[in-house]
Amino acid sequence: MKKIMFIIIFLYIVSCISYAQEKRTMQQEADDKKFQQGLFFLSINEKQKALNEFYEYLDIYVDGLYRAKAYRFIAAIYFDNSNFTKAIAIYKRLFEEFPLDDDGMYGLLQIGICYSKMGFDEEASKTFTQLMKEFPDSSYAKDAVTMLELIKIANN
Repeated sequence: MKKIMFIIIFLYIVSCISYAQEKRTMQQEADDKKFQQGLFFLSINEKQKALNEFYEYLDIYVDGLYRAKAYRFIAAIYFDNSNFTKAIAIYKRLFEEFPLDDDGMYGLLQIGICYSKMGFDEEASKTFTQLMKEFPDSSYAKDAVTMLELIKIANN
């Protein structure tokens, strides 16, 4: 009797694990497809549709595999259209969500670049300095040093 109960419990556990893995795979496929839709619209230069897809992706997939990339694409679209205010808002969200990752450092650098493009050199300098202090060994810190030097040259 104990062996039968053990077998039943074992089979139940195995079926639960199998179901969870199948469900996770379906979620990953949906995650992939939604993100790919945004990339498709971007590839055919339908930027507004791409923005809509990437924003929907961020709303739907709170733990999505491509969240950082979605933020990057959204911000890049705004940046390319010289809408630096919106780009800054998205890069800030990227930095807030991924503060210790490469993506977060990239977002912080881009915030500084946006401020610089807008002519807000003081804000740009603060951002670049923050990047250098918080991530001194990163390649982004080296880029921040270069950007600070360019600001100094432009202001002389």
